[in-house]
Amino acid sequence: MNYEVEVAGRIYQIRAERGEQGLELAVEGDPRPIDCWQRETDAIYFVRLGDSTIGIHLSSVDRTHLEVRAAGTTFPVRVEDERELHLRALGAVGRSEAAQGQEVRAPMPGRVVALSVAAGDSVEKGQTVVVLEAMKMENEIRAEAAGRVAMLEVSTGDNVDMGQALVRIEAPESE
Repeated sequence: MNYEVEVAGRIYQIRAERGEQGLELAVEGDPRPIDCWQRETDAIYFVRLGDSTIGIHLSSVDRTHLEVRAAGTTFPVRVEDERELHLRALGAVGRSEAAQGQEVRAPMPGRVVALSVAAGDSVEKGQTVVVLEAMKMENEIRAEAAGRVAMLEVSTGDNVDMGQALVRIEAPESE
């Protein structure tokens, strides 16, 4: 799948695919060997690109934005897949997240090992909605805001790509 990734104001075109050796990336058309794993004791991911390894912490801000903390610095990252880019070009995205609810997306490729919610359930901000296995580690994917589960986009056992929609949550009704 193709992605547009913006880091510190610079935009990169990235292609990510599952290959025989795991995740295969091409940045600006240049293939890059990559290895990624998570430490069992916390939410730190280690990424090895070529001969360099760096520890990073990812926090989802909304459906296309992450905060990445690495080497003591936190910086914003925007990730949009082909679908998001096409919708943005058509003017179909950009509405307030609060007004439209949220789409919980996979922060990495992996396999859905558990669904913690069902359609119609109320969820609180920070509540686990999906457990995703990536690189043999289980990762709890959490709701970014309170609301009601409108739709489950995946089932237990599904393989998902980075950025793929997992759960759609409607904004809470105004009182």
